[in-house]
Amino acid sequence: MPATDIQPAHEEEALGKAYDARLMRRLLQYLKPYRWKVVLGVVILLIIAGLELLGPYFTKVALDRAIPDGDLELLGLLGLLYFGALTFTFVLG
Repeated sequence: MPATDIQPAHEEEALGKAYDARLMRRLLQYLKPYRWKVVLGVVILLIIAGLELLGPYFTKVALDRAIPDGDLELLGLLGLLYFGALTFTFVLG
């Protein structure tokens, strides 16, 4: 069989730089009119990420403290707090 010059797809040559500062500045100019919406979106994203971490933490507290001690008041409070966090996440998301 004759040799061919076909290369596998995973050996493609990378064209351009990984990060182009001039291109990034141009793209950010289009984002300028929406900067407060972007800031608000990032803040909401961080709040949602924090709220989603509360579920495992509340489960840990329930398993380590409330259930072994038989503290139904703490267990109920954790359930309400978790429901509130889920509701708030739903409203924001």
